[in-house]
Amino acid sequence: DDEVQKMANLYIIMNSLSKTWSCTGWRLGWVICPSHLTENLRAVHDQMVLQAPTPIQVGAQALLDIPKEYYLKMTSKYQERRDFLVQELEKLGFECTQPNSAYYAFMRFRNVPALKGFSKPIDASIFLLKEIGVATVPGDNFYYNGHNTDYIRFCFCRQMPQLQEAVKRLQKLQEYNAETALKQK
Repeated sequence: DDEVQKMANLYIIMNSLSKTWSCTGWRLGWVICPSHLTENLRAVHDQMVLQAPTPIQVGAQALLDIPKEYYLKMTSKYQERRDFLVQELEKLGFECTQPNSAYYAFMRFRNVPALKGFSKPIDASIFLLKEIGVATVPGDNFYYNGHNTDYIRFCFCRQMPQLQEAVKRLQKLQEYNAETALKQK
């Protein structure tokens, strides 16, 4: 209990509706922290946002009352989608450390023959979007100063039929090699 008391003034908990409730466009969140920090947080908040629209606040209240079973079912669905997408991407040569949270797979693309010629993740992502029809996010955005250029991020929050379609499109990567893919750039 002494350790918990020591932590009482050292925490800041931030959360939002975005990921947990699949409301990525709502941009509504909250902070729980010791009262001595709220004045500074409110000063920053006042300069960044005006207010959350009333319908979003009402919707958020309803979401916070969803029974626990919802989350258990959602977790199971995301695990199924993650397992499917990661397995299929690995068949194409992508490498992944299995994600344990969120709904993104951070994939190393350097062993995918069609993509290994791209020097920047943005180029690989643009190729995938234009030529394959699958949107990804360049992984160097998640590194300090873009330090690592070997990764792109896939999202698996979509429904299984959309993920299956994405995999079907990604299988077209097998028709390319590094030289032919770079010519499409």
